[in-house]
Amino acid sequence: MDGATLCAATPCKKMVDPGLRTFRMSADKHVTKEERVRVDGDEERVAWKLEGNTAVVTVDTGAVSGVPIVIDGEAAGKSPLRVELAAGPHRIEIKDACYEPARADVGVERGAPKRVELNGVQKTAGLRVELSDSKDEPVQGDVKLDSVVVGRTWKTLTVPACGKELEVVAKEGGVKQSVSLRAQKTTTVGVRVGAGLTPKRVPSAIAGMATIPGKPGKSGFLGIGSRSEVAPFLLDVTEVTVEAYVACVQAGACSEPDRGENCNFGRPDRANHPVNCVDWNQANAFCAWAQKRLPTDDEWQQAAESAEGRTYPWGEEVPAHHLCWKGTSRYVGTCPVGSFPSGDSAQGVKDLSGNVWEWTESCFDRRCSSSVMRGGSWTSLLPRYVRAASRDGADATWRTDVAGFRCARSN
Repeated sequence: MDGATLCAATPCKKMVDPGLRTFRMSADKHVTKEERVRVDGDEERVAWKLEGNTAVVTVDTGAVSGVPIVIDGEAAGKSPLRVELAAGPHRIEIKDACYEPARADVGVERGAPKRVELNGVQKTAGLRVELSDSKDEPVQGDVKLDSVVVGRTWKTLTVPACGKELEVVAKEGGVKQSVSLRAQKTTTVGVRVGAGLTPKRVPSAIAGMATIPGKPGKSGFLGIGSRSEVAPFLLDVTEVTVEAYVACVQAGACSEPDRGENCNFGRPDRANHPVNCVDWNQANAFCAWAQKRLPTDDEWQQAAESAEGRTYPWGEEVPAHHLCWKGTSRYVGTCPVGSFPSGDSAQGVKDLSGNVWEWTESCFDRRCSSSVMRGGSWTSLLPRYVRAASRDGADATWRTDVAGFRCARSN
């Protein structure tokens, strides 16, 4: 009021001197409003509705996805990225040790969507793997870097400079070891094994993940009753917790979630609760950092229904004390993950119903204007919202205390 801060947030009720006063209200990502109001001896009420002052900006990095994007000096997520920005100038950058730098200075106009393309180019290094047996005889095999085949042994290969885990697979088996590469330099790794290669052991599941069986596809008349094939995959047993997400933020790969009354981030007593108040881009960035991905819509439903096509993840019993929801829960807000073991799926996956709606990788409509969300939340009250087949859609920039996620990985 009159150039001085009256309140830091609304609603605001203050005693002021009578007279003609200038009131000004401003909020992040909204158009500032100013008005002259005459204040008399009675109570005066000023009610305004601020208009949004933002636009949706899409950031693409060409053929390379998963590139960390920095906006105005802060980590914003990984490409392809959709983010809501305030009107005005912004600097969008690729500023990461694994990628060549790129930058775009853009002007955002209110209500006008904008697309920004940056050239996402990975920094590369040379890698030569010399594999031999106990008699120093060369052994031929495939070379994998971070689980991706990059070439054969005894050749100088061009690989991503940020590769960390080297795996060599030959006829007799495979070996793994860490590797340190330098951009524009060639690293030679000599691997000598004893009496043949150590047999390769591939675990059926990764710690903290459950193996979900696949299902065959089915065609229907004119598409009615058809379904897509789902290959076996791995799914996180629990929703991603605040504790896990904090590690990603500290690593510089994730941006902080919103904070609010029922948002869990930044609350020490909520470390084992699902991270919420995150949008699709933040969920996608975390899964990429964890070397996983978001599950597809079909995968999520397969995990919830199991092979027998359950109505709810736990079976056919009407929801009661199976989940964190308004129906029976004593909690205000989310519950610690895994608090309701009677609601586990056939494969032991927890909280597929209730707690938080979970982002998926899939588009909700043909225009891909929103993303599929699954599972219901702690605010759900009716059983139909927590069925295995229930789905909803939300804009990728939507952040709320009922939205969280879990990650998947191809098996």
